[in-house]
Amino acid sequence: MLRSDVLHQHLLRTKEATLYELKRTLGTQVDLTVLRKLKHLDCFTSYSHRACYYMLRQMARFDADRLWSHEAVWSSRHSTLLATAEA
Repeated sequence: MLRSDVLHQHLLRTKEATLYELKRTLGTQVDLTVLRKLKHLDCFTSYSHRACYYMLRQMARFDADRLWSHEAVWSSRHSTLLATAEA
């Protein structure tokens, strides 16, 4: 299984994950390794929690305001909170 597939499966199961969790999933301590693998996935980050949570776009169920939350993590189709407010 490709390493990006491992991340994809993890995000499907958990719906969201921090960089630390994704590094642990891949068995690496290097941020850049995970970030390179995430490029192959359609991911976005939270606008809450200083964008430290990563999610798969296919898992998000955005509301009419284009916001989505899972547990205490919030995200927007527009990526940042500022971009969301402008829209």
